[in-house]
Amino acid sequence: MTFYFGALTALCAAYWILLLVYSGFLVQQHWIWLFFTAFFLLNAAAAWGYRRSLRMTPLWLVTALHTTAFAGMAVMIASGILIATGMSQEEVRNPEFCIVLGASVKEDGSLSPSLKRRLDETIRFSDRNPGTRFVLSGGKGPKEPVTEAEAMGAYLVYNGVPEDRLLLEIQSKNTYENLLYSDALIGRIRAGEKSARSRAAKKAPEGTSIIQAEGLPVRVAILSADYHLFRAMHMAEKMTGGEYCGIAAPSDPVMFAHFVTRECIAIVKDKFFGRL
Repeated sequence: MTFYFGALTALCAAYWILLLVYSGFLVQQHWIWLFFTAFFLLNAAAAWGYRRSLRMTPLWLVTALHTTAFAGMAVMIASGILIATGMSQEEVRNPEFCIVLGASVKEDGSLSPSLKRRLDETIRFSDRNPGTRFVLSGGKGPKEPVTEAEAMGAYLVYNGVPEDRLLLEIQSKNTYENLLYSDALIGRIRAGEKSARSRAAKKAPEGTSIIQAEGLPVRVAILSADYHLFRAMHMAEKMTGGEYCGIAAPSDPVMFAHFVTRECIAIVKDKFFGRL
């Protein structure tokens, strides 16, 4: 056990250093890897102390530390498997709406690499699906000069996506609010279109047939980073009772382990709060 936990300690410390070299302190929650380093080092020290002398480390402490470590790793592995099931999605054709989940905007107003990857995938999807409207979802964080939705809209319009296909949701602060407020915005848009069709039907000349499709279920896609799709889609389905299709944007290969680890923790948290 000493060697096993010692190896995990070295691995977590090395990855933390890699994150700092690769992205500096811009990486959110980079301290997670320092916590893992310290926790595995404590497990290694406890195992070494118990093997060296029974009096140095009590058995109950070693058992408690090791049980916590293995239980935590089991939860992380189970969550990771769930994340993997959402990463590969079938090709979606012309959904009525696509909710694009935001990510951080830098203090100078430029896009974070994660957000840029999502928007580049949005542009590719827009070219293949000209009938889809995009709900850009993301409010303004404490260090962000503009809302994420406004930054997303500016980037998409600059890259040729028609402005009339973009809807901005600028209130949300997290994934749950992204989906909640985006669903409300889509509902208002649909209600407005239904009202317009009803007015058109009343004004139509006698004998004119107008087909109204407001009773049909709305087809909504969710576009986000590949590791984020499982949680986003299942949260949306529980929230609204509807079915969603996913569009996966590729994630940074160096940051992938960090993002997946954060996402595993978020899955446990949202399950505890009843959002999944």
